[in-house]
Amino acid sequence: MKSDEIYVKRLSIDDADEVSKISSKVNAKNKDINNERNGFLIFEFNSEDYSKKIQNSEYCFGAFNDEDKLIGFIISFSGYEIDEYRAKGYLDYEADMLSKVKELAGDEIFIWGEQIAIYPGKYRKMGVGTKMLETLYSTMKKDNIKKMFAMVAMHPDTNIAGISFCKKNGFDFISFIIDKNNMMWCLMKHEFE
Repeated sequence: MKSDEIYVKRLSIDDADEVSKISSKVNAKNKDINNERNGFLIFEFNSEDYSKKIQNSEYCFGAFNDEDKLIGFIISFSGYEIDEYRAKGYLDYEADMLSKVKELAGDEIFIWGEQIAIYPGKYRKMGVGTKMLETLYSTMKKDNIKKMFAMVAMHPDTNIAGISFCKKNGFDFISFIIDKNNMMWCLMKHEFE
């Protein structure tokens, strides 16, 4: 399959089950994958949680193959959406990270890239993640949003593939953050001129 046979569109709540399945496949607890080389997610959510995330953000996109099957997703929020979502009691597990991001962003609106994942196997290394990120960047530019932040796991598991992906797609290292669970994260930022 070629990457031009893959299209990206905004996720709908109908996609939440498939998002959850992909999340489960690439979760750090899944030892069937080479985590450091292929990347992984630390936090795995159920379909209901993903449905809430998708419903509460205009910045969640999915990559679909030529059979309209979801093969990857990106979950992200604007700073404004984060405030609303946290007021509903969500994203508490990321409170330390989000506080640092909000401090760095100042008064500017920004995007928080919470998760990106590609179904393991044949869809990896085909530019699917970059294609989703380009769609997100295009939406950000349309909405006059110039900053995007992302966190990549560093310890106890190091997501080398995640760090490489971020660097390849214009992110710069900002700092390390240790959260309340003693996990170390690499904070990265992409900024448009």
